[in-house]
Amino acid sequence: MYDYITIPVFLTGLVYSAYNNNWTNIVAAVVVFAVFMVFALKGGIAGGDVKFTTALAVWFGYPAILYVLLLGSILAVVFGLFNYQRLGVLRERVIVFVKGLFFKLIYKVNITPAKQLPEEGICEEAVPFGTFMVIAAWVIYFMGVI
Repeated sequence: MYDYITIPVFLTGLVYSAYNNNWTNIVAAVVVFAVFMVFALKGGIAGGDVKFTTALAVWFGYPAILYVLLLGSILAVVFGLFNYQRLGVLRERVIVFVKGLFFKLIYKVNITPAKQLPEEGICEEAVPFGTFMVIAAWVIYFMGVI
């Protein structure tokens, strides 16, 4: 997500929540920001996802942001599986995942290889999480959860 979209969404949500004395939305945004920053520092997601999810949290609040995150994650996983199938690497990725999970749980050893270094650009297997967060946000909004 671009900052010229994310920052106004966050700021208007912040002003709206403060104006309506809805401090739980602001607390939810702080918690989401902290959790997603940990994910970003570990290399799982990009900074745009952190900012955009925080912006959604300040609008949706708790617990609706959890529904958005859950639905967005499910959609992203489904997309990722179809993408792996399209690239012809689904079977290989499932085997690596199961072996990696086994070694991590039993021996506390991380054996999952990095397919591409971060400085090499965007991998063709990458999943655009923000896109699925937008879809999930609209679905949750129109379902009337918030």
